[in-house]
Amino acid sequence: MIFFIPLMAIADNFYVETDGSDESDGSSSAPWKTIQGAIDNAAVDRGDTIYIGSGTFTENVDVTKAVRIYGNQSVNPEILAADTGDDIFTILSDDAEIRYLIINGQDAVDIFGVYVGSNFDDFSISYCELNNNKYGVYLTDADDADITNNEFSNNNKGLYLSAADGSNIKYNDFEDNTIGAYFLRSDIEDVASNDFEGGDYGIYLESDDGYYDTTDVAQLESNNSFNEIDINNVELGNGDDEEENDGILCFIGTLGLSF
Repeated sequence: MIFFIPLMAIADNFYVETDGSDESDGSSSAPWKTIQGAIDNAAVDRGDTIYIGSGTFTENVDVTKAVRIYGNQSVNPEILAADTGDDIFTILSDDAEIRYLIINGQDAVDIFGVYVGSNFDDFSISYCELNNNKYGVYLTDADDADITNNEFSNNNKGLYLSAADGSNIKYNDFEDNTIGAYFLRSDIEDVASNDFEGGDYGIYLESDDGYYDTTDVAQLESNNSFNEIDINNVELGNGDDEEENDGILCFIGTLGLSF
């Protein structure tokens, strides 16, 4: 009897350094220069890990492959936008992962630190700092995300989820965001053990159609910690007309549009 054993793809490691070259082979001794150049290189495939060296990288990155992007654990590299009208990271693949990075929007008006595109599921981000963005992490129609052990600070909204279910959101620190975490018709079952400090709202639930209720508010208040929140720890929105001015949320009629 003959047995056929399927060959498993072996994940590879590649490297990016500020003094590298995108004409190199991406090895530790000949690293690439840009994160985008690494992702686009034909040698990089699903499941591979791209290690980012220390320093500052100025680029807008489209993550089009299911890769791991890991910074230097001892000194997290900082990622800034080359084009402040575009998101720093745009996730366009299932199973993408980011760790150990500082993602800094530098107070650009419309910048998203990480935007996860519609129907790209199983995104993971952990041990990152997301600072000075309009949205730190933004997910819409993207399920089963893992968002853990991050620091969100000085964003308009630290975390934004719209129609995103099954996400694990735990052990994050939210500090001085206008709204720490905003949920629109998204699962909140595994939102726990997060710390919210400062800002107008710790958590905002948009519930113009009754998707959330006071039971959800009580659950979130019990499962997370809140300190020095200016308006409300957990706000249950109802879609009434409100205007946004200097970071206050805007809802138009019953549509629940936010800006």
